[in-house]
Amino acid sequence: MTLDADVVRGVPGVRSLPRIPQLDGVRAVAISLVVCLHLSPQLFPGAFIGVDIFFVLSGFLITVVLLNSVRSDGSLSYRKFYLRRARRLLPAVSVLLIADLIHAIVATNGRLLLAHLITVAGAFLYVINWAGAFGHDVPWQMDHLWSLSVEEQFYLCWPVVLMFLVRRLPARRALLVTGGIAALSWVLRAAVWAPSREGLAYASTVTRADGLLLGCMLGQAYARRLCDDLLRALRRRAVGWGALAGILVLVPHISQTHAAAYFFSMGIAGIFSGLLIAHMVGDGTSAAPGGVARLLGARPVTALGRRAYSIYLWQNPIMFWLSGPLRVSPARWPVNIAATLICAELSYRLIERPFLRLPV
Repeated sequence: MTLDADVVRGVPGVRSLPRIPQLDGVRAVAISLVVCLHLSPQLFPGAFIGVDIFFVLSGFLITVVLLNSVRSDGSLSYRKFYLRRARRLLPAVSVLLIADLIHAIVATNGRLLLAHLITVAGAFLYVINWAGAFGHDVPWQMDHLWSLSVEEQFYLCWPVVLMFLVRRLPARRALLVTGGIAALSWVLRAAVWAPSREGLAYASTVTRADGLLLGCMLGQAYARRLCDDLLRALRRRAVGWGALAGILVLVPHISQTHAAAYFFSMGIAGIFSGLLIAHMVGDGTSAAPGGVARLLGARPVTALGRRAYSIYLWQNPIMFWLSGPLRVSPARWPVNIAATLICAELSYRLIERPFLRLPV
């Protein structure tokens, strides 16, 4: 993600973010884990942490963008920020929701169609996570949209909170306050969790905000030049390999149904994700080193990462639509992946990119 050239910086000494292909590589890791979870939760029980990677990366990028968008008088155009978010997200998800509604009209009865209409409305309004949080059944081809709802609810609040912190507190104290709120979210998730409240701990915005806030901390540290010595130290190859290995080691050893995921694993996954992102970004003064940065910067990997949003949207519904004829077929994986990549490519080229070119 790059920043607009016409941004006037109102936060003293703020640093912009150059184009870093390896961040698309981080997205590729996240979306690969999510796809593996959907296709085979028995083999990859902990791959839900792909969502935690998305959360941390999103919080980082949005915070850097916001800090670089503050005007010279200290104000921020909230209208422009939210229009950009809508332009980025709504067109592609709207097409998906229309496709699912058409499928529901053709393939389901009146009662199920009503459930689909409610689901589509909840997804479009970015509140569908609360249905799962309070134990209501969400059609499983749409239940992956909960994470988009968490993000958008968070971003209704974060720009206002960030501007308050920037205006009222020294930079380092603002960073500590952000960290304190992140820790509170982690503690709330652990406190809320019980077998009967798993949905609430897993899908509510307040119990999943720690990953986003961890990214927001990293964004403040980077953009406001608060920890440059540490960021330079995190460029060592061992840090990159260690962070990626830590994420991958968690996948087969944790489960969404176990208490440890809520007490420890999700938070630890967020920390590994933050380390991986910091390794790629550093202090903005040098190119990413070799090792894992070379791996995640490879063209096929970054291409996959650029299409991560469309892949995330389409893979679960396609798996549902093909579940009848391919439920026990050995072709289930390759057919689902191929169909997902085709739909994602069409969505990326015909919907995402054209809308992103529109002025705000």
